[in-house]
Amino acid sequence: MISKSPEELQYYEDRLKFLRDEQGKLEAAREEGLEAGREAGREEGREQGKLAGKIQVLQELLGDSVSTDDELQALDVTKLTSQLQLLQERLRKRDA
Repeated sequence: MISKSPEELQYYEDRLKFLRDEQGKLEAAREEGLEAGREAGREEGREQGKLAGKIQVLQELLGDSVSTDDELQALDVTKLTSQLQLLQERLRKRDA
């Protein structure tokens, strides 16, 4: 039915190619976005791990009860940074 005329067939094939190309672009962009999100998540996880380790060391030095990894992993980077700063300040005051 579509192949009634060569022009109509060509239009149909061109349109189909365009739609497939657009679908491919969308899928590539989606994958790129997912990978960027995964990388950002990995980077944040590494940052959380570093902060948690520092917090645990400072807690030990100050004689506080040491937070578990699970407790610290439940906190976001902002809260971990704040907690680390408080512990660092306590250590400075203790040593002064």
